[in-house]
Amino acid sequence: MRSVITKMATIECSTCSTLLEIYPQDAPGEPNLGWTALDEDLCKAPPIKRCPHARAEVKRRFAEYDG
Repeated sequence: MRSVITKMATIECSTCSTLLEIYPQDAPGEPNLGWTALDEDLCKAPPIKRCPHARAEVKRRFAEYDG
């Protein structure tokens, strides 16, 4: 059976306007929030999972982010 990812929000990166879908994650050694990009080709600092702009945007909007 496939697990369902519950999307918390869709936010826009203030640096490059990439749309980020934010979701909770529970993986050892990973932050408690993860994201995917709807338009990853706009990212100014790829790959999107390590983009410092995306990380800062998530941290600014979600106080519970531990990454």
